[in-house]
Amino acid sequence: MYYPINNFTFNGIMECNDLQHKYVALLMNINTDKLIILPFGNIYSTHYRDMTKLNSYSHLDTNNLDDRRRFILNNTILIKGGYYNSAYFEMKYLYNFDRFLINSNI
Repeated sequence: MYYPINNFTFNGIMECNDLQHKYVALLMNINTDKLIILPFGNIYSTHYRDMTKLNSYSHLDTNNLDDRRRFILNNTILIKGGYYNSAYFEMKYLYNFDRFLINSNI
């Protein structure tokens, strides 16, 4: 699901309580004050580097640039400019990649 950045404010990250995801991003709808809880990060897989302030899953860091590059190339298609979604948060916080830097050197 995609959430327009103009309609939502990002309120932080918490650990996820389900058995499939690492974290949840908290998004607040500006118009309705409805809180959206957006899970991201597969709990069963490693990632490049945990860049959240929580660092709860830093033991799954690989710091492997080839894996990072491969993940970004395979998942960039899921990112839409001007929208939040779980792929955006996974790339930004678990793969240390900002979607606005697509033209930079990966």
